[in-house]
Amino acid sequence: MKQIALIIGMLALFPITPAAAQVGSDWGSGGFEAYGTQEQDKSGEASGVVMEQDFETVDLNSDNMVTERELQQTYGAQVTQERSFAKMDRDSDGALSRYEYQREQGPGVGR
Repeated sequence: MKQIALIIGMLALFPITPAAAQVGSDWGSGGFEAYGTQEQDKSGEASGVVMEQDFETVDLNSDNMVTERELQQTYGAQVTQERSFAKMDRDSDGALSRYEYQREQGPGVGR
């Protein structure tokens, strides 16, 4: 009888374990909430300059990377005044990859 109670008690905890393991876990991604979000200011509003151009339009020399200069030539200097280019450039290689650029656009913009 004690064994049955022990087994039932263990089974009752089983569904909680996977959920508890995911709390705060980001598996190296920077957090679940970071995917597909646009950088926001303190009021919770998205930055003023909307990066609506597709990647190919902004990549002026077609090297599959967008430099800070290309970004400013397309959107004006205001874009890097509102957003830190260093923060957009997540791998710190001096340019934005297609993924980094689209991540800054936010969901569904310029795809």
